[in-house]
Amino acid sequence: MSLSSWFNDYIFKQTAFKFRRWGIYASITALLVTWTLFGVWHGAGWTFMVLGFIQAVAIIYEFFTKKWRLRLFSKAPVFIKVWIGRILTYFFYCISLVFFFSPDISSVSILFSKLAVVKTKPTSASVEDFINSIESEQKRKDSFVLLEMMKKATGEEPILWSNSIVGFGIKRYKSPSNGREVDWLLIGFSPRKTNLSLYLMMNLKENAAALKKLGKHKAGVGCIYINKLEDIDLKVLREMIDMSLKQK
Repeated sequence: MSLSSWFNDYIFKQTAFKFRRWGIYASITALLVTWTLFGVWHGAGWTFMVLGFIQAVAIIYEFFTKKWRLRLFSKAPVFIKVWIGRILTYFFYCISLVFFFSPDISSVSILFSKLAVVKTKPTSASVEDFINSIESEQKRKDSFVLLEMMKKATGEEPILWSNSIVGFGIKRYKSPSNGREVDWLLIGFSPRKTNLSLYLMMNLKENAAALKKLGKHKAGVGCIYINKLEDIDLKVLREMIDMSLKQK
C-alpha cells in the first residue's frame, strides 16, 4: 500500500465518515486534517503543518470554486485561462517552498515581512498646496499652526509623505522583531477627515502624565488623535514634541 493510499483510506475516508452529518463540511474537514497530517509526515514542525494546511486550502478552493471560475472566464480565450492558472500555481508553489525550507515559523515571518513594501514614502509634492486643498477651514488653520510648531522644533523643512502625512526629518528605524529597516519621519501630522493625527516617535504609555495634561484626545501606538487644537493645551504639545525629538 502506498502512502497516499494509506492517508486516503485511514485518514480522509475515516474523518469524512465520522463527520458525515456535516454534509459538505465533512469533506472540507477531512481534507484539512489529512493534508495537515501529511505535512507533518515530511517533518515534525509547525512549518510542515502549515505547509500541509495550505495545500488543503488550495485543493478546497480548486474544487469548490470550479463552477464560479468557469462562469467568470467563460468568454476568455483558452490561452489566457491556461496562463492565469500557471501563474497562480507557480505563485502558490513558491509560497509553499518558503514553509518547506524554513527552520521555524519565526523565520517565515521574517522573510515575508522583508518582502512587504512600505507604502508610506516621502514625495516632492508641495506641503503648502496640500494643506490649502483641505476642505475644512478649521483643519487648514490648525494644520498651518502645527506646521510652524514642528518646523520650529525640528529645524527641518516639511516633507509630504504619500500625499497624506506632513513629516519633519527622516530616520532609519530597525524593527526589533524581524530586523527590517525602514525610513520614517521624526515627527509629523496628518489632517484626516475625522481628526488630526499627530505622529510622535515616543512611548505614549511611558508619558501618560503628559497625555493627561494635554486635553481632549485619543491615543494609539505612537499616534495621538485630536479633533481640533482648541481642545488641547498647545504648551503641553510643544513639550511632548521636544521629548519625542530627544528620544530620536
